[in-house]
Amino acid sequence: MKEAYLVIDSSSGSVRAYAVTPEGRLLTQSSREIQNVRDPLYPDALSFDPEALRQDLFAVCREAAAGVSDHRIVAVSAASQREGVVLLDKDDAPLAGYPNIDNRGQEWESGVPDRHGVYSIGGRWVSTLFPAVKFLGLRARRPELWERARRFTSISDWIGFLFTGRLGYEVSQADESLLFDVEKGEWSEELCRRFQISGEMLPPLLNSGEVLGPVLRDVGRALGIPEGTPFLVGGADTQLAVECCRPSVGDLVIVAGTTTPVVYVSDHYLVDRRERCWVNRHVTPGLFVVETNVGVSGMNYQRALETFYPGSSYAEAEADLADRVPGRCLASVGSMIFHKAQVTPNGGFFVNAPLDGELTRADLVLAVLLDYAFSFKTNFEQLQDIVQTRGGTLYGCGGGFLGRLLPQMLADLIQREIRVPKGFQYASCMGLIRQMNRRFGYEEGAGLSDGDAAVIRPGEPPVWLKHYEAWAEKRNSLNQS
Repeated sequence: MKEAYLVIDSSSGSVRAYAVTPEGRLLTQSSREIQNVRDPLYPDALSFDPEALRQDLFAVCREAAAGVSDHRIVAVSAASQREGVVLLDKDDAPLAGYPNIDNRGQEWESGVPDRHGVYSIGGRWVSTLFPAVKFLGLRARRPELWERARRFTSISDWIGFLFTGRLGYEVSQADESLLFDVEKGEWSEELCRRFQISGEMLPPLLNSGEVLGPVLRDVGRALGIPEGTPFLVGGADTQLAVECCRPSVGDLVIVAGTTTPVVYVSDHYLVDRRERCWVNRHVTPGLFVVETNVGVSGMNYQRALETFYPGSSYAEAEADLADRVPGRCLASVGSMIFHKAQVTPNGGFFVNAPLDGELTRADLVLAVLLDYAFSFKTNFEQLQDIVQTRGGTLYGCGGGFLGRLLPQMLADLIQREIRVPKGFQYASCMGLIRQMNRRFGYEEGAGLSDGDAAVIRPGEPPVWLKHYEAWAEKRNSLNQS
């Protein structure tokens, strides 16, 4: 019987399971939406019910596995959103789940002492994105819940615990906690002290691709997975998406998802003294990922398409957009000034007065796309300045590369070729496949070589580049600190 993997991807909005071959061919998939609930004790806090997620997780796994009767599931693994965590009690029962978009720690960010010292160890600035800061808010407003907490872990590692009964924290996820020494690759006693986190709460560290253990008998029977099937440690979705592209040291990758990380692969800890980037551990031991991020660019573009082109495909919407010249309307809708650690919360559309009678919905969507592209240009150039290189291969992956218009705009804007690998739209899943193939010793036969990549070549510098300065001025004027 032919072999297949069961791979899981849990984001802030959904949990998905895929049955895939080691060659990267998608056999079946299933998904459920995750319901994040607002917490009225905070201005902007979200949580999810771990038990509801467990039920949905097992449902999608059962459905995906049931669709491959002609294949045998030989291994399971999971990726998940960065910065999301599940809080556990003394019996390792889940107390609460917090997605990356939970901002319950925002009111306590400014009170963290020696923020520069935190950055030098943790590779990122103090932000409510990270569990250590979320827990400051949890301790202050929900002390009764915090007192019951004994351990916590990432969502992908909690999935591993559900399947095997063994709890750990994979390295590329641990460095998102702000309790991890990124350079040394270990938990930081100093950061734990600063954030008042007991070292007993921290599970043992794991490496992506290692065998966590066999799937529990009852779980395997419930999901239709053979007894003894190994569960392999997964990792952070962004780093696994980077791995999908198979970059070498010195290469760069655009991960065009809900947000758009722009990263550089390094073989050493390349912290920036001006604190303009994050430095992450990669899923490949010994490698680091230096990151800037465009912000919620992909989500903005998707929402613009859903609002102005409901029911239309990418191709249908882009056919309309292609007839318009970008720049008739400009927009700033929440992009990030990453090197200043500044989100732009205020935004809007900008048009000349009086209102142009020929303005169409295509002009408004193009304005959102231009905001995406110009924000990318800012962050890409900033990253190049940080790592002091203009070379390396540039890769692209993620759902943002499904259409033709945005990828071409990015290539034209920076005058660089972009290589888009096979399976780019399932990038985290494909990264997991690479890790699993390595473990089983048949990566070379995986059929996922760089030769399968499509190449987006830049055209002439775009005429709409002339609007860049005006866009930057309007965005900055709305968000003066």
